[in-house]
Amino acid sequence: MALVVVILYHAESEFTQNMLSHISVSKIFRTPSKQLELHRGKDKWIALVKSQKGIDELARVKSLSKVMFYRRDCDIYGYDLSALVSQTEIEMIESCLTLYEYITSSAGGGYIPHKWEPFFRLTNVRVALKKISDFLKGERDEFFPPLHQVFTIFDMVPFDEIRAIIIGQDPYHNEGQAMGIAFATAPGNGAPPSLKNIYKEVIATGWKVAKPASGNLLPWVKQGVFLINTALTVHKHQPGSHSRIWTDKFTPLLFEWINSNCKRPLVVIMWGNHAL
Repeated sequence: MALVVVILYHAESEFTQNMLSHISVSKIFRTPSKQLELHRGKDKWIALVKSQKGIDELARVKSLSKVMFYRRDCDIYGYDLSALVSQTEIEMIESCLTLYEYITSSAGGGYIPHKWEPFFRLTNVRVALKKISDFLKGERDEFFPPLHQVFTIFDMVPFDEIRAIIIGQDPYHNEGQAMGIAFATAPGNGAPPSLKNIYKEVIATGWKVAKPASGNLLPWVKQGVFLINTALTVHKHQPGSHSRIWTDKFTPLLFEWINSNCKRPLVVIMWGNHAL
């Protein structure tokens, strides 16, 4: 039995109800805390997780054979969506929202990454995202990472858990590599040359790299390392192609807001001339 986990704080949203209607729900199980709902279909489950407590409760459900974290309309950790959802459902998911609508639309529950609400609700930030979103529409999906993974690092590192910031240029520009975490690669990809150079420097300073051939940087992320590029998207096979739209509209707002609102000292590391 497969499980699709929809992490939503707006369980009654139109998008959620559409997803539930696609699996022909036959049974609903709610935990006593009401922070987790399991909706059972013929060949899959959808879980509505309403808080961190709901995630903890989900982890204790032993009868489910596969868990995929599925945040509103995206497979954010690189799991293969096609293994759990039909092609019709995938097309519905991928076509329903623009980048701007991910943050603002009631169709998606108006999802904002946890603890980043004050930033993403700023008027000037929303104006910037609207302009970037309109720009990306003209790219006709010829860019990386996919829209649903643009804000992965925000999902993974809540604002109040940031311990260090590492800034790069822009995402990897080859197929299937970029996944919304600077320097990291999606599952199934090894470490690109730039990440191998980083590993070499880490090792040269006396630290160890457990898997130097891997592009997985989640162990860093889980320790509060905010891996962010100055541009969050890039045109296919064209490095630097989206730098101007992001650095003109969004990135300065982000760093200014972090600097003004962070209550603890931060280590900020800028890798590469462009990051400076």
